Amino acid sequence: MKNFFLFLIYLFYFIQTKKITILEEGIRKTNKTNGIIHFINCGRSDSILIEQNGKFGLIDASRRYTLATDVVESSGYGGTKKPNGSVKAVVNYLNHLGVTHLDFVLATHAHTDHIGGMPQIAYHFVDKRTKFLYKKYRKNLEDNEVYFNDAYNSMQKKGAQLIDVTDQKYEFDFGDMHFELINTEIHKKEEKRGENQNCIGTIITYKNKRIFLASDLLIKEDLIYKDYIGKIDVLKMAHHGIGCSSFDFLNATR
Repeated sequence: MKNFFLFLIYLFYFIQTKKITILEEGIRKTNKTNGIIHFINCGRSDSILIEQNGKFGLIDASRRYTLATDVVESSGYGGTKKPNGSVKAVVNYLNHLGVTHLDFVLATHAHTDHIGGMPQIAYHFVDKRTKFLYKKYRKNLEDNEVYFNDAYNSMQKKGAQLIDVTDQKYEFDFGDMHFELINTEIHKKEEKRGENQNCIGTIITYKNKRIFLASDLLIKEDLIYKDYIGKIDVLKMAHHGIGCSSFDFLNATR
């Protein structure tokens, strides 16, 4: 068990420090590519780019960059003056790859370090062909409605297809990748807890490999879904890896 967790720590460090070296191959010369998952280094925030056959989707969008001037619909709350720890890093990364359009954007939950940058993503990469996937906002101990509204309104303004996945089993194919969203239910006592309980997890199946992107899923929720998720090949740990995954979940999915 000790060696397993040392491996996870090393893998997290490797991804954080080596991702540019691994992925910096320039713009793709062909539209036929293998499925690629880009874990974008944007500070203590989340943004994951999915690439398949020249098409792109984005899961979360880091936090807002407070010096941004190109998005008037953003409230300006929860931003950062550090471009490399914000959506500015995401925009730069997508521009580097030559991305001009996102086929889908998934907002996992209404925390600013996950959806704070959505208005800028909408401004640069979203149009009427884009599907915006989200779980409806509900009041809880945290007051994050402003972040949700900024993300939703910016996507609506750009004409994106708005898809509410609340309380439904939602799956879709993206090239050769199959996506399944979990934790889309609204829990009965959810109003007494925060946004992390509400977050959407993503199971990706690709060429007999299974990947799980845990967003900020909490221990009580990972215990609910651990057996359903089953064995996986790649785990993006919950809540930036800071102690929000149960031993039972790690053993069930390892």
